[in-house]
Amino acid sequence: MTQTSGARVGPVDYAVVELPMEGSRFGGAMVTELVRRVDTGTIRLIAVLILSKRVDGSVKAPAISDVLELEAIGADLAELLGAVDVGYLAAAMDPGSIAAAVLWDNRQDTPLAVTAQRLGGELVAAGRLPLR
Repeated sequence: MTQTSGARVGPVDYAVVELPMEGSRFGGAMVTELVRRVDTGTIRLIAVLILSKRVDGSVKAPAISDVLELEAIGADLAELLGAVDVGYLAAAMDPGSIAAAVLWDNRQDTPLAVTAQRLGGELVAAGRLPLR
């Protein structure tokens, strides 16, 4: 997986997934699916933030290299998510859980946004309804 410097970006989507910590970990099938979408060119992964929140409320942010499946793509990820994002995500999490915030460039939507820009317009809103 490679990043193209100076490439057009957008629209950018994000998702936050939370799982119970006991018996779970962010990885496996979820990371495999992310990597598959990157490898097929559907998305360009921009940033990943993983947090665990213990029952006592303490929060830990493991390094991407701690999630073996993400280690190979870790060097390609931007450091767009910082301390403020950690605070927001941690506050929203249930104690005893692990969560991942993922930002990606939705490559299939880029041609539409580029065409709008070329015509003097811009993509001013986008949305997505969550899976229910």
